[in-house]
Parts: sequence; C-alpha cells; structure tokens
Amino acid sequence: MSKEVKQPKDVDWQKRIINERKVKFNHGLADTYLCLPAFQDIEREISNEHVEHLTESMANGSFLVHQAAISIAVCGWDNTERKLNGQHISWARSYYENKKYAPLIKVIKYDVKTEDEYRQLYACFDRNRVRTVSHLAKMALYGTPEYENVKKSIIPYLTSAARFWKFGASRVKSDEVYKALRYDFPEIGRLAAELVTYVRNMQQNHLRRAPVIAAMMESLKCAKATAMEFWTVMVDGIFKSKTDPAKILHDYLHRTTVGSRITTTERKTVSGEEMFNVCVACFNAYKGNMQLTKTPPGKRTSRVIAR
Repeated sequence: MSKEVKQPKDVDWQKRIINERKVKFNHGLADTYLCLPAFQDIEREISNEHVEHLTESMANGSFLVHQAAISIAVCGWDNTERKLNGQHISWARSYYENKKYAPLIKVIKYDVKTEDEYRQLYACFDRNRVRTVSHLAKMALYGTPEYENVKKSIIPYLTSAARFWKFGASRVKSDEVYKALRYDFPEIGRLAAELVTYVRNMQQNHLRRAPVIAAMMESLKCAKATAMEFWTVMVDGIFKSKTDPAKILHDYLHRTTVGSRITTTERKTVSGEEMFNVCVACFNAYKGNMQLTKTPPGKRTSRVIAR
C-alpha cells in the first residue's frame, strides 16, 4: 500500500450513547427501524426460525421474560440514522398483527465519528443473538478501501488463512486477525483474495483450504510476482513436466485432506501445518527453478519459510 493506514483507537461506547429511552413497541416503531439503512449490504441475513420464535413469544406472552436482554439500537453517522440491533424483533413485531400489543422496549441511540467506528459498533452490538465468525469478518473487512471490490464470500477464506498463517495454533481474538489483514499486510491480503476468487471461479476446491491459502500469503510475502504465477499455474493445471514443483504439489493436494475424521482409502489425512509446509517447500523449489521427483516432507520441527 502506498499510504500507511493507522489502526482505529478503542472506543468507550458507553460515552457514545446520546439517547436511551423506553418506548412502546408497536408496528410504527418496528416499521421505522426496518426502513433504516444498515452498513452498505453487510446486514446479517434474517433467520426466519428466530423471527417465528419471537412472534410466538409475543403471542403467548413470554416475550416480556426476555425483555431485559432485548433492545433496539440505532446509530447516527454521516447525518443518517442506521441500524445496529433489532431487526429480528422488529420483523417479529411487524408480523404479529395484534395492534394493541405494545410493551415498552428500550431504544438506544449511539453516535459515531467515522466509518471504522460504525463497523466496530455494528459488529459487536448484539445482546440476544450471537453473530457468526463469518459475519464478523465481513463486517470488519468488506467494502473497506483495502479490500474494495473483494466479494463478501471471499472474506471468510482470508480470515481463516490469516489466522493460521500469522497466529498458528496460538489462541487469538478475531479482532486481532482482522486488524492484521487490514493494517499489517493489506496488499498480501488483497492479492490472496484475487487468487482465492480465481480458485473459486475455476472450482478448484483443493486450493480453498486454510493452510493452502496461508501458504499463498507466505509466498506473496516473499515474491509477489512469482507467487501469483505459481498459484495461477496451480489453478490452471498446466505444468511444464512431471517434475514441476507445481505438479508435485497438485498431486499431493489431491491425495490428502486436512483434519477430517472420516478415513478413506483415497485420501490421507494430514495436519494443517504439514500441508502448509509442503505448499511452501514446493513454491521455494519453483522459485529456485528446481525440479522435484517426490513430495517434500511436510513434518518439520519448525515451519518452512518462503525464500
């Protein structure tokens, strides 16, 4: 990246509450909330099952039992009120036809200064329904300047691979992975996204595994042009010879699988670390114009580094 991007500072969201009140939860409030814009098109998909559960709760009187854990939240940003939390309960109230039903519900309004602050708040605020890892990843990266035009469906692949590549087996918060992709190595993440998009378009599923994409990132860190060439050859399946390192890796990935509990006679189960090492070792051989007669050993005392 030509311009260094600084990480946003942590925000005390309690201080950003500009209004908190209890109002009647009628059709008007529900419809008003549902008409608010969200962040681009990253709003979570509606769970019809959850909406039906809430509607039934309203009908049988048990919704009030959950009242303390449910609230509607909106956010003021860019001179517009936007959604934060409450789409499921608002859809449920909209479907529940009893007009007299109007319990008091807490409505919280926040104020943010930047797009990044809105992303952070939208991703973390949900007191009733836990957000998936996939949605959090999309919320953190999709539509950012660093990942402009990268499809939403590609983002989870990047985050899983980045977690494996930079943090390995160590426990790390998801936020740290997102920050690393966006602020520490955004160019590598963007190029990896291009490769993964090509992989998906060509339906090469063996190249969509987290250790393989992590190896893409490792090779891109070493030599971007050569790495793009190597992995493009892997996707296209056009090899120079039987001893081409890309061909050796291609055959290895087709006869192995990662972390599967289902044993078959067709594929050998290997660890993610072993697969990553084989991928990087084959890239190193390709970069050094070496020929391989057999698969490099994947079991190592330490990780193979791209060179």
